[in-house]
Amino acid sequence: MVIDLQTRSDALVARAVSVLSPPVIGVMSEPQRTLLSRSLDRILARHGGTIDAITDDEIIDAYEWVVFHLLPDAFVEAFTAAAARRRAS
Repeated sequence: MVIDLQTRSDALVARAVSVLSPPVIGVMSEPQRTLLSRSLDRILARHGGTIDAITDDEIIDAYEWVVFHLLPDAFVEAFTAAAARRRAS
């Protein structure tokens, strides 16, 4: 059975939600979720499109890389506040 890339990507996102939990995903900003999704797509490509080959640790590492190093919450909050000040002025 051939599964298209979008279906595989959707299945991987569903797996990431189950590994990380819906509340964790729910508090991520939209840019963080986008970066996590892209990171998961790269991991999926490294594993030749086989979702079962991806470990929970890889998913957790991708999440931690995004929210602690690449785009931390403090940066997102500061950027959002600065953008709101610009719109108000």
